[in-house]
Amino acid sequence: MSTTKTRAKKIELVSLLDIFKKAAELKDQEVEGHFRTVATTRPFKHYLLDEELLAFLAKRQIVIYTTLPGPRLILHNKSAREFRRESPSTAWSYSPDPRHGKLPGIRLHFSLYESPDKLGVTFEAGSSDYTGVHADTASSWSMFDTLVKHDDDAPKFIREVVAAGGKVAVSLEELGLAGLVKLDRFFEYEFANQNERLIQLGRAKDFEVFNPCPYADSEHAHDIFYVLEGGQTALLALWWGQLEAYKATLKLSR
Repeated sequence: MSTTKTRAKKIELVSLLDIFKKAAELKDQEVEGHFRTVATTRPFKHYLLDEELLAFLAKRQIVIYTTLPGPRLILHNKSAREFRRESPSTAWSYSPDPRHGKLPGIRLHFSLYESPDKLGVTFEAGSSDYTGVHADTASSWSMFDTLVKHDDDAPKFIREVVAAGGKVAVSLEELGLAGLVKLDRFFEYEFANQNERLIQLGRAKDFEVFNPCPYADSEHAHDIFYVLEGGQTALLALWWGQLEAYKATLKLSR
């Protein structure tokens, strides 16, 4: 979290990455990395593809083809010719996993992103081979769904995701972040009241009037900030004070 001090109180700002980490921790997961506004959890389950599991997958139309430049697991009994033409891919690597001897493996993970209603975090199920490469979203989910249903020891939350069809949202209330507002939206609607001149001033990059700056430095989760409900009044006061200080610098003496 980022903290800005005022005379009245501290204003806590929370990044989108902070929110992802908090949501992951709530569900006993751990964020491994992120790109732009999507985070990925550390793989929480590793399945070795032994003969028993391969037989189970084959019954569900996930089979091995050896006619490609290397064995692959392919969804829906597609032929090698169909696979070569297909984009996005429906295949997973079938190369041996160096950490588990000669057997290849499939790993399960979650992608985390802001819920469409902006009121929480969505967990989306996914699968990959041991190199981290995975198929398209639909195929990745099919593998996740199939493996979890084969696993009697799958954790409760994982089963909840499967029962929900691959996506589960965690609300801001569940995260203890009710009333959270994205910093740029708070600036535009609560401070600037959609005044375009004030908004342009907030966006200015050659000089900084407002601190914290209401606009993100990049489109990545670690640079996108939100203000907690308890600090919103103090932040408005802080920005008004900064605006008055800026206006004072514009007064010219005769």
